[in-house]
Amino acid sequence: MSLTTVLGVTCRATSTSTIGLSTVTDPMTLALALNLTSGTGSGKADELFHDERALGNGGSETLDLTKGGLTDSFGNAIAITKLKVLILMNASADAKLEIGGQGDSAVELFGDNSDVLVMPSGSSIFVYTGGPAGLDITGLGDLRIKHNGDGAAGVNYKVVIIGSTA
Repeated sequence: MSLTTVLGVTCRATSTSTIGLSTVTDPMTLALALNLTSGTGSGKADELFHDERALGNGGSETLDLTKGGLTDSFGNAIAITKLKVLILMNASADAKLEIGGQGDSAVELFGDNSDVLVMPSGSSIFVYTGGPAGLDITGLGDLRIKHNGDGAAGVNYKVVIIGSTA
């Protein structure tokens, strides 16, 4: 299987303020461009997982990124050792999603294994991990996703995980 990844994020914002007889404008642009070719190593990826998933009220699941617990679109088991990109979208209209808090086998996205990121309804996160080399998740491949019980009876979310096997 061959995998080519092109990802771009651009943030443009302009603030203006009237000072005396002048209008001052402060335009800002921050752009991130990521191109990963097929393979392993720096600047490369060979594993892709994407899905839209659902959790019941208060439900949780652990995505195992390293031990073949997930499969790609072709039915092949995924075993990532270097995480390159993680995208999560909370597609719920009124439910919060919690990411993290898995314990000793958690993907090290936070300072402490018990930490969680709370994603309000309609929010998204994009994480580009460790630069082109990726974040080493050998032995630490569990990503816990939890509906925190607020809002709707369930929550739908979308996930994209890109990484490499070495």
